[in-house]
Amino acid sequence: MINKSTKIIISGSVMIIAVLGVGLYTNTIKLPIEREIYPQYVADFNDDRVLMGASHNVFVGKVVKEVGARDAEVGPETQFEVEIILNVKGNLQGTVVVNQLGGYRNGILYTVVNEGDVVVSGTDGKNNLLQPGATYLFATRYNGDRNWYTLNSHPNAMKLISQDKWVAIEQLIELAVNDEKVRKLQNAYKGEILLDDDVRTNNTRNSYRSLNENR
Repeated sequence: MINKSTKIIISGSVMIIAVLGVGLYTNTIKLPIEREIYPQYVADFNDDRVLMGASHNVFVGKVVKEVGARDAEVGPETQFEVEIILNVKGNLQGTVVVNQLGGYRNGILYTVVNEGDVVVSGTDGKNNLLQPGATYLFATRYNGDRNWYTLNSHPNAMKLISQDKWVAIEQLIELAVNDEKVRKLQNAYKGEILLDDDVRTNNTRNSYRSLNENR
């Protein structure tokens, strides 16, 4: 086990996760070699109100394709083009780039592990890379410097809506509108709990209060 005390900054001055350790697992017969990133969160993102308050944009989107990768301090990040299906917080249209912690560096696969919680069906607790053609619910923070939306790696911040890449957009919208998790986050948005650091730095993007105070 290789211990690190590196902090990850998602946007502005707000720290979303701090990486406690990175485990290296090697198999002399099968590849790939894997490293597992174990995050600890600075807020209780199991609480939907906290999750909504810490997120700049929450939406259902269909992954079109992988469009890039970069090295972060504790491991790689991978970028995907995502088609917007339904907005929960914010008003995105068309396609955007979603940035996900994890990916490949020098042939080594980095995955995020969240204490055994399954983030994507069938991953045994590992937050594996997004799959082109699949549709997910995303809770993200906007990075203005890179013009992308970084996915919060907490298990409560993402849900698989459909793995079927052939489903029509109209059907995906219906699935999203009727999804229980989507409805819970829509309700939580009205009572969202903003992060203190976001309030201090005026970084409460798309906050419910700011969008409704002049109505």
